[in-house]
Amino acid sequence: MILVIDGYNVIGAWPDFKNSINLQESREKLIEIMCDYAGYTHDRVILVFDAYLGQNALRTQENISGIEVVYTKNGETADNYIERLINDLCKNLTKQIEVRVATSDLLEQTIVMGRGAARISSLELRSLVMGARQTGKQSHPKEPKTSLDMRLSPEILEKLEKMRRG
Repeated sequence: MILVIDGYNVIGAWPDFKNSINLQESREKLIEIMCDYAGYTHDRVILVFDAYLGQNALRTQENISGIEVVYTKNGETADNYIERLINDLCKNLTKQIEVRVATSDLLEQTIVMGRGAARISSLELRSLVMGARQTGKQSHPKEPKTSLDMRLSPEILEKLEKMRRG
């Protein structure tokens, strides 16, 4: 699955960001959360942040721990970028790969569905993320710590002791 996320829309909708000091802190926290999610699910995650009023003349893209983070260029909204991306993705992919867009913007949801992507709200995305965390933690239980002498056979331990005593 390919998951495209309207970053600021998610930040505005999730209660996790209500106490964030600034947008940079919120962006970094969302990036970290989505990196974890991608690690659990192995989905391709594209996180888009709107820089419509920013100073960047060019769009910037970076790969952070396995997810794609896009900052739109000056004058380009995240919605515009996502719509063009969905056009390209849905045109060039087989029907076996699902493309989802996470946003609570109803107009944007309608547009991306019309172009072939599924839509999920920002709060539905949060539920997916929390579910993936729980599943990931359950499927990778922590093994109790054991010392080396508990894992070695008595014969090997005896040989090591002889070697130690010289």
